[in-house]
Amino acid sequence: MMRKLTVLAALLAATLPVLAQSEAWKNESLPIGERVEALLETLTVDEKIDKYYHGNEALHGIVRPGNFTVFPQAIALSAMWNPALLERISGVVSDEARARWNELERGKKQTAQYSDLLTFWSPTVNMARDPRWGRTPETYGEDPFLSGENGAAFVRGFQRVHLKRGETRTVTVSLRREDLRYWSDSRQAFVIPEGLPEIMVGTSSRDIRLTWPLE
Repeated sequence: MMRKLTVLAALLAATLPVLAQSEAWKNESLPIGERVEALLETLTVDEKIDKYYHGNEALHGIVRPGNFTVFPQAIALSAMWNPALLERISGVVSDEARARWNELERGKKQTAQYSDLLTFWSPTVNMARDPRWGRTPETYGEDPFLSGENGAAFVRGFQRVHLKRGETRTVTVSLRREDLRYWSDSRQAFVIPEGLPEIMVGTSSRDIRLTWPLE
């Protein structure tokens, strides 16, 4: 009897670390990369295929689930010739996605197909070489440089830093002076503000918490 208990104890001792490792993806204190790797190790090939095909669309606003701000189609956003403004638009789309995800109890009630709020099939950086292609409006046009600038700006806007309550993080922001340009109706041209601009930090334009000059 003692030998059986000893063997059982040894088996439990060997199994517990494996179980703990297999559920490491539930541990919110671990880096996201480690949690993803741990989760993938628990899935079979069929499960990976089934889970992989998910996502949502957000080329110019989120498609589903719910009501979201709709911006002009991608080809029209590209016609602004203003990657800095496109980055701000992308940031709005990103904020709305995160807000809706939180509203759905951090994704627990996000059950409809193709309605993921943390994975998007955007932006489209394919070149629009042939107008007969039916999805030309989803692109940034036929210019490689402009498409690259717009695509990078869109991704930067989406990848905002999200902090948990009480969490702090150091963020480095790099702005070129041309990033501050805006369209002037009176001059019918893009202009860059004169003088020393200020950066304002807050939850909205009505709630500015901090301002400092941009040198």
